[in-house]
Order: sequence, then structure tokens, then C-alpha cells
Amino acid sequence: MKALKLTTLAAALVMSANSAFAAPIFVNAGENEDFSVDALINTGDGAVSVNQVTDVFNQFDFALSPASSEYFDTDLSGDIDVGDVFIDRGINVSIGLIPSETETSGGFGSTFSITAEYLLYGAVVPFNGSLAGAVVGGFFNLFYNDLTDAGGFVEGESAQFDPTTVDDRVQVLSAAVTGSGVSASGSGISLGIDAIVDFGFLDPLDPNGTNSLVQDFLELETAITIGGLTSTNVFDLAAAGAAASTPEFVPLFSDTTLQGEGGDLPAIEDLALLTSGQSTIEGPLGSDRTVDNVRGFEIDPTGLTPIQQFAFGEFLAGVSGVEGNGDLSDLSTTFNTALRSGEVLDGNLSIQVPEPSMLGVLGLGLLLVGARRRFS
Repeated sequence: MKALKLTTLAAALVMSANSAFAAPIFVNAGENEDFSVDALINTGDGAVSVNQVTDVFNQFDFALSPASSEYFDTDLSGDIDVGDVFIDRGINVSIGLIPSETETSGGFGSTFSITAEYLLYGAVVPFNGSLAGAVVGGFFNLFYNDLTDAGGFVEGESAQFDPTTVDDRVQVLSAAVTGSGVSASGSGISLGIDAIVDFGFLDPLDPNGTNSLVQDFLELETAITIGGLTSTNVFDLAAAGAAASTPEFVPLFSDTTLQGEGGDLPAIEDLALLTSGQSTIEGPLGSDRTVDNVRGFEIDPTGLTPIQQFAFGEFLAGVSGVEGNGDLSDLSTTFNTALRSGEVLDGNLSIQVPEPSMLGVLGLGLLLVGARRRFS
């Protein structure tokens, strides 16, 4: 077994979902500086104003098929076994809303869409007489995508659509993964992934964000208190929690199911190492990684928030065979890899309303990790 830190693996296998419940939320993309206050949609008879505020929903929904996972033989044993490292990534993942009837509200799907990219990493652990991947870190990033041009014409629906006047996309949220729990789910596995709201992708010289779309984008139906602030605005709550004497965080939870495409999920222990080359952990995202091209996947520190960089460095520092000291800028290690393709990943992402005591536990945990790193 590799020299993965036991504390890291233990944290990965503990779910905190029983200490919280999903909070009803809604998207407010209608009042912002960089996009029109009321989006326009034009069917050819003139532009009609659409207020981009959705109905209340409970969860963001996503599905990815086919999906792939890359496993690294970090102990050079010649196969994938307990303690080896894995990395999963998805890009341009379409996001829906639960309940689905809210997907026709507030211009969702007509004037704007939401997409995601995700990165999940962790280690192989024993599970039910077999092997499973325990997620210990990574992220889910959400993006607002403008579907209309300046005249309100929609791509694919009007010959007058002008792509040069489309504001494209803006990142509106990052969820920093803090751990997971693994359980059986039919012929696949179920992962309960814990995360925290993370706005560390914003310009550190302008911590309040220059784009009010980001600040206003996500609202709770009912106010909660974090960091001494009672509010419905997720951005304001996250800022207040980060500024508290003992940091508090807005928790999120992703309930995901990993199945095999058209059958059972291939067993990790049956994966064959690729023999024509190796992959490198250079530890956000290797631009060349697709479902058909996962070799040479890299994690670029410039694409991770400070919290995510720190967590990934801590993880790598506990993996045997990794050169360097865990600093993302000082890693140069190559391993043989195995690829598990033909996966189907279904999941959701929700903001959690935690028990008051849970907020302090989240903050204290990260502080203790930081202290251990600074003084070790």
C-alpha cells in the first residue's frame, strides 16, 4: 500500500450529509453590469425582454456519458491496486435543474445556459471485496453561458444571429471538494461528495469581484447565517465566512452515481496498464484531455484556487513515488497508467444548510491542515 496519509483517506470516506439538508435556491442572472439587465430574445418580430431569474429549485443536475477515469500506478507494482491515484475530469458538461419544470423559467435554456467542468482526484481503496476510488479533492466549476447576441437573436434559431456580439461565458461558482463517501449502487457505485463554496477564482486584487453577475448569481430562498451575516446571497455569505475569526464555509453536496455504459462497471483490479507510454502527474486542466485522449493529463496550478492548490499539494505530498515536496511547481513524476472508459456519471449539486456546529468544524478542519503544513 502506498504511503498515502491515513488522515487524508479517512477524511475521504466520511460523509457529512447527515448533518445538513439541501437548501432551495434560485438563479438571478438578470441584474448585472456586464450583461444586459433584462436579456433580449428576438424571434424576428422584435426583441422581447426576458428577466433572467429562475423559479426556486433544489439541485443542479448533470449527466456525463461516456466518462473516463485515469489511474496511476504510483507504486510501480505493474497493476492498479490499493493506494494508487486516480484523476477524473469532465468539461462542457450541460447542467439542468431539479425539479425539471423550473428549467423553462427565467430564460434558462433560451437566453442563457449553465455548464460545468469538474476535476476529481483521489486514491483506490478496498470496498466490498473489490476496489473503489475514494475522492479526496478537486472541484466543480459552474459557468453562465450567454445564448443571445446583442439583438436578442439565438444561435441556431435565427439567420440574423451575430456571434461577434455574444458575451460568451463567465465562471460564476467553484466548489472545492473536501472528501467523499462510497457506497454500493446496483451494478455501480454511489459517491457522496462534500464540497465548499469557493470564490478564490476571482481576482485577488479585487476580492469583491468586478462582475455583479457573479455576486448576484445564486440566491437561497431562505436566509441562513454564516460568519455572523444573515443573508440569502451565496456570494455575501461566503465572503462573510472567509472573513470570520474562525473561517466558516457554505457547504455543498454532490450525490453522484457511477455506472457502466450498457452494463456492469469494469472492475478497477481488472484494468490493464497501458504499455505505449506513460502519463505524468505535474501538479488545472490539460487542454488536450478528452474522452479519447487522456494520456499526459496535467493539473496546472494556475487553474486552481488557493484552497484547491493547497489541498492538491497536501494530497501529492502523501503519495509515494512523487518527486518534489508537494509544491505544485516542483513535480516531475511519470507513471504507467490504466484507463477505465465506458463510464456513465450521473449526479447533482446542491447547497447544504448545515447544523450550526458543522460550520465551525469545517473551518477548524482547514485551519488545522494549514497549521500542520506550516509547522511540519
